[in-house]
Amino acid sequence: MPNVSGEEVLPRLKKRHPNLPVIVLTAAGEQRRHARRLGADAFLTKPFSPLELLRTIEQLLETRGTERVASSACGATPARPTS
Repeated sequence: MPNVSGEEVLPRLKKRHPNLPVIVLTAAGEQRRHARRLGADAFLTKPFSPLELLRTIEQLLETRGTERVASSACGATPARPTS
């Protein structure tokens, strides 16, 4: 991204969309801890396979679906995207 690092984008993104799952794609494994503190939900270290990316996306969507069901059962209303 021109003029903006992922470290700057991640906290802004999570602030505006706290329930949005974020996968960090990185060439450096040591950045995981820092990205986790900024709100990353999953990590893939480059190079990664398309199958690995697909599995990670499926796991996050499964987890988010479970959280939505639990929230509904507790009487919480899931956030709706705004236009």
